[in-house]
Amino acid sequence: MIRVFLFTKPLQFNKYYLHMHFKIKPLLQGVMEMTDTVNYFINIMDLCNGDIDVVLEISSDMVNLFAEEINHINQSMRQGDYDTLTKSAHKLRSAVVNFEMDAAAILLNRLEQMAKEGKIITEDDIHQAKRIIELLQKEIDAFQRAFLRLRSSADESL
Repeated sequence: MIRVFLFTKPLQFNKYYLHMHFKIKPLLQGVMEMTDTVNYFINIMDLCNGDIDVVLEISSDMVNLFAEEINHINQSMRQGDYDTLTKSAHKLRSAVVNFEMDAAAILLNRLEQMAKEGKIITEDDIHQAKRIIELLQKEIDAFQRAFLRLRSSADESL
């Protein structure tokens, strides 16, 4: 059995190489969820040497991490626990970078900074933080749809 760990720190890779020279397996070509010209799975696919089973397992772990950390973020907001909010936003931000989820990383960075600086006090602050979480959820939903398409395509190719 292969043991897979979800990376919660950004991985180092040469973006020029990935965008200009990396040949995506035909399986990925039909399931690309594009944000500009970025594929969520290209970095992980490269790190896993094209092993789609490992990519699916890591991506599944990411979906589970989303659910867990979004729950922590929402609970922390309700309770005014900005220390936990800061930690959850940081953890999730570090993980989404590995999937080229730049918009989610920006949103999480903003939420982390607001919580770290104690700037979620007024009604406007709370409204802004809730709006960030709503936008983040849309990014997560897009990733989950792409993951389901990838998994479905992998199942069909078997």
